[in-house]
Amino acid sequence: RAAARPKPAPEAEPPPSQEDRRIQESTRRIEALIKDIKPLMAELAKFKDRYAEGDLDAIAQERAPLLRELEEKREALRDEADDFKTLRKEFQFRQGAAIISAIAGGGSADVQDSLRRVMDYDNYPKEVSRFRDTFDEALRNDLSAFDQARAMRESVARRRRLSWALAGAAAAFIGFVSWLIRRARTRRQETLTA
Repeated sequence: RAAARPKPAPEAEPPPSQEDRRIQESTRRIEALIKDIKPLMAELAKFKDRYAEGDLDAIAQERAPLLRELEEKREALRDEADDFKTLRKEFQFRQGAAIISAIAGGGSADVQDSLRRVMDYDNYPKEVSRFRDTFDEALRNDLSAFDQARAMRESVARRRRLSWALAGAAAAFIGFVSWLIRRARTRRQETLTA
């Protein structure tokens, strides 16, 4: 009976390269920004229900710091995403050169791992881009809802002023007609008396 062969130890994963560490740090910063932005977006969404009923000037002052913070986070996210894309392009260029060398040398395991990493890094900006689109849409929707509430109130105020102006004009017209009728009666009575 043959002795059982010891299982070979799994190959230790090589430590991440300097490029990998920089890319991973960039993704951590992006994910931290996204984590910070999500509750702020939820807080902004709560304002929407108050636009129809509340004092818009007070609400505008209350939401202004939140909008400033969201705008700062939006700019930071854009900058981080641009930084990630630059790092990714450098990484892909170097990996492409390494893949070509590996294929020429006959090494296929390294090629598959390199391709997988290139594809993982290639898909990440799409995820961030989708989040940024959702974020931008939330900001646009909030601004639109706020502007619509303000326009609605201004329209109601204009209609109210117009109604008062028309009521005043109608009262003045009725008063003028009444005066003309009284004057005509007085003249007719004077004529009859004479």
